[in-house]
Amino acid sequence: MQMQTPFALGFGCRAGVNADAIVAAIEAMLDKAKAQVKGPLDYQLFTISTKADHAGPREAARSLGVSIGFLSVELLARFEERTTQRSSRVEALFGLGSVAESAALAGAGEDSRLLVPRLLHNGVTCALAKAAEGASV
Repeated sequence: MQMQTPFALGFGCRAGVNADAIVAAIEAMLDKAKAQVKGPLDYQLFTISTKADHAGPREAARSLGVSIGFLSVELLARFEERTTQRSSRVEALFGLGSVAESAALAGAGEDSRLLVPRLLHNGVTCALAKAAEGASV
């Protein structure tokens, strides 16, 4: 998936979480990220492909006016060693320590870096990564 913006916001949530809860978590993450980002925070959303059939993530992206990418477990696993947080529940379900951090890093590309590690907000986790300088976004 080709990034169109310099930032990737990864998130994870349980099945059935509604768009309002996802939006609130994303807004909390964006507020926290302001201290680390100079200028506008232009981002795309990314999450695990198992959420592709759930209404909440799509409705949240639509509400925020951003695009959303659904990434395979295999792709997320390639970024697993660079995550900083672990969830035993997520590990049992998907073999990943953090869907949010893996999705942010994968969404931002190969040489991306994690700007804000996993933040838990009302049952939704979010993380923010930045594409590498000079990366085609």
